[in-house]
Amino acid sequence: ALEPEFVSPQDGCDKQDCELRAAERWLARNAKRFAPGSVTLLGDDLYCHQPFCAFVREQQCHFAFTCKPDSHAALYEEAARLGKAGGIHELTERQWHNGQPQIWHYRYALRVPLRSDTQPLYVNWCEVTMTEVASGSLLYHNAWATNHARDDQLLHRFVTAARTRWKSENENNNV
Repeated sequence: ALEPEFVSPQDGCDKQDCELRAAERWLARNAKRFAPGSVTLLGDDLYCHQPFCAFVREQQCHFAFTCKPDSHAALYEEAARLGKAGGIHELTERQWHNGQPQIWHYRYALRVPLRSDTQPLYVNWCEVTMTEVASGSLLYHNAWATNHARDDQLLHRFVTAARTRWKSENENNNV
């Protein structure tokens, strides 16, 4: 974990400060400390919006932000169209976690619009559904928007890394 940027009122601002503005300040101050392309920012759905994602790219960083259907109608509409046309890549793997077998089913699409407008930011989308082998019960489901390239060989590593946001946030920040 890196030094935080606190959410606090800023001099000269009329609006209350928020996580997103704090993240922008942190990135503007710290991005130059890292080699271009060497940092991937992880975040929840709050960060997965075109202005912030574009700002991350301007700072020469990567992102993997949780991408919920309610917040990203254009992306999910495009994913649904691609699904009907056979444009969604799918892969199923058997994984072992804590000695228990799991099925990880991945779905991903390349170059989908983050929002519907005349100049959308295009992202790669990745979804994973994890189920228990014995019962078929759902263990985990999530999806992310990213500017990292996606292919079958990188899926497991990407999902494992993207899921670490929760672990890092809860073990470093929420204690």
